[in-house]
Order: sequence, then C-alpha cells, then structure tokens
Amino acid sequence: MTICNELQEDLTYKNKAYELKIRINQIICSWNSFNKTQEILKNNKTIVHPFLHVSHVINEESNYFNARQWNNNLNRTKKIRPKKDMKKLLKVGFLCGEIRNHPTFYLIKNLFINMRKSDLSMYMFSYNHNDEEKDYIKNNFNEFIDITNLNFVDGHEKIKSYQLDILIDLTTIISHNRIKMLDNSIAKIIIAYLAFPGTTGNQVYDYILTDKIVTPEKIQKYYNEKFLYLPGSYQANNGELNTETRTKRESYNLPNDSIILGCLNQSFKLEPVFFNIWIDILRENKDTYLWLLDEGSEMRNNILTFIDNRIDSKRIIFAEKVAYVKHLERIQHIDIALDTRIYNGHTTSLEMIQAGVPLVTLKGNHFASRVSASIMHAIGMNQLVANNNSEYKDKIVSLIDKDYRMIVKTEIFEKLKESKLLDIKYFSDNFTEKIESIFT
Repeated sequence: MTICNELQEDLTYKNKAYELKIRINQIICSWNSFNKTQEILKNNKTIVHPFLHVSHVINEESNYFNARQWNNNLNRTKKIRPKKDMKKLLKVGFLCGEIRNHPTFYLIKNLFINMRKSDLSMYMFSYNHNDEEKDYIKNNFNEFIDITNLNFVDGHEKIKSYQLDILIDLTTIISHNRIKMLDNSIAKIIIAYLAFPGTTGNQVYDYILTDKIVTPEKIQKYYNEKFLYLPGSYQANNGELNTETRTKRESYNLPNDSIILGCLNQSFKLEPVFFNIWIDILRENKDTYLWLLDEGSEMRNNILTFIDNRIDSKRIIFAEKVAYVKHLERIQHIDIALDTRIYNGHTTSLEMIQAGVPLVTLKGNHFASRVSASIMHAIGMNQLVANNNSEYKDKIVSLIDKDYRMIVKTEIFEKLKESKLLDIKYFSDNFTEKIESIFT
C-alpha cells in the first residue's frame, strides 16, 4: 500500500510539473513543442486543469473528457427539481473571489445595480476583495459576507446557513476558487457563470448561464451543467461606451500615421497559427504595425525569435501593463483589433467593441473560441466573424483600406446604439427572469 501511494504521489507531481511547463510556455510564447502539446492534450493522454485544456484544445468532447477526469466525476447523478416557497422572495447568493482589479469585476459591476430587488433577496459571499471595488457594489445586496478567512468547512456552513434557493458561482474552477465549500446541500440550485468558458466537469453545478452561440444545443452532451440560455451574449458588461479620445499615440510609442493591428489579450492566448497570419499581413502591407501586450523579456525575445527576420522587429510594439483606466484609453489607438484563435479575447473583445474598434474573429468549435463571435452576433456585426483561417486573414486585410475601415467603424457605433448589447437594464432583467424560470 505504501509503495502504491508513493507511485501515485510521484505521478501527481509529474502531472503538476507538466502542467506548469505548459503554462509557462504559454505565457512566454515558447512554441517549440506547441503541436506536440496540442496532440497530447487533444487525445487526453494526460489530464490537466480544465483551463489549461480549453486554452489548447478546440474540441468540446475532448475538453469534457478531461474536465470529468480532472474532477474524478465518472457518473453523473440527477438532482430532483427543487421547489421554492412562492410566498417568499427568491434568495440568491453570489460566490466571487474577483471583487477587485479583475476582468470579472469590470464585467459584473453594474449587473447587481439593475437586478430586480422586488423579486430577489441577494447576498454576496466574497473573498480576496479590495475595499474600493467592494464599496462600489456592496449596497446592492441584502448582505455582503466576507468569507476570506473561513476554511472550507466553515465557509460551507456559513453559506448554507442562508438557506439559498440559488447560489451563482462567479469563480468556479479558476485560480483561488472556493469550490471545495460547495456540495448539493449548500443551495437548492448551484449555477456556474462567467469565470470559466466551458464545462467545469463537476457534478455540483446544476446549470451554466450561457448563450446559443458559445454553446449551441448540440453540445449539451459535453457539459455536466444544463444550459440556461440568456438572450444575446451571455457575457455581462458595464453598459458603457468608451469613445472619447483622451491621449495621443506617441504616449504609447505608436507611429502616428501607420495602421495599428492590436492584440492586447494576455500572452497565453497567442499561438503560432494566427501569429504567422499576422506576420504575413505585416509583410504584405508595409505601413502596418503589430501591438502586443508585454509579458516580460522572455516573451518578447521568443516573439522576436519566432518572426525570424520576416519583418523588421521594430514593427512589433509591446504595450506595458497599465492601470485599467489607462488601458481603456489606449485601446482607441488600435485601427484593427486581432482576436486570438483558441481562447478568444473575452473582456478584451468587449472593450474593443465598446471603443468602436473593428474586431476580426474566427468562430471556433468550443466555448472559449466563440465568445467574440457571440459579442459580434449580439450587435449584428457578423461580417467581422470568419469561418476559417483564410477568411480571417482576408477580413483583416480588407480593413487596412481606410475608407472601408471608417464605414465599418461607423456601422459599429450605429449597431451599439441600436442593439441591446450595452443595455445593462435589459440584460439584468433577462438575467433575473432566467434564474427565476428554474422554479416556474
């Protein structure tokens, strides 16, 4: 028994070491073993954290198998549909570890303001929050409960004591989660939302709030969670436009009269297939520059090595990490936003559209690769959504023409006014109605 335990422990360490290696290679854009890693993960030859898997493999079936194995959930048990006391308000709790300088907070910060308080009693179970962000939202809840210092057992008992009808986990399985606090007794219904673009693979979640673009009905069989569809894009947003130019290009080391192709997604989303397309575009169109988010010297060196003198390295400009307000200001200097292939820009894609920047994306085959398509569909800009790599390149090249680009930008602004994408009251009402529908 001791030998078996030691072998299992050794295997666990090896898997963790392999995960860490993959993650580091993603962040520093070291792509020498990219194809080999994809093949290993796609064929589920090793099991890794689901986040790592969906950022490498565009295949829902493979993602699902990995997630279930990672959770050791081999058999799904059905839950009896619960009943609610119709004489009382629906008691809804939110579990979140991102009430701080984090994309999740910027997406949800105005959701709670607009949810129908006449129908709900709302509770936020928060950890690792900052005071500024906490103060922005805390008055929208019947109670804001700090569980930062509670262990899993005490945290479970604390949440359970509120006798919730619904618990919505806004963190699920991403970093610093509290999933070990959850079981079927903690609330009548547990919903996964926003943090992780795919199935958690964990039986504790009854539903996932989603939309028909990111998760068409045909892929329900690859999800532990039942689909709870929101109209338009599933992704909440702050409802704000960002169209007032307040800075100049030289502030960010950008050439004034050239065309800026920008991808300010985190570096782990970059990969060689699309990067080669970008370099080809730059090589064929001399007055273009590529603007990337800087993740450090190793990332920069790997990128410059990868281009292999195909273009002047000075045409790759790296954007330093800045405060969120500054980040929003600089987005407006991008002429054409380049989406990533396997794991789209999610918050970043929305930010581009809110600034009126044309975003070219490819609709992929799993949740993480269809989020930008969902956003574009919600505003009626499907002409910027490609179905294959060749289309993706052609759509970017067409926008290099200034006259056409201005037509598209004008259309984006018109669509933003006409569509419901930034109507946070509309979104909040539908969000409320959708979770209420579970009990009707």
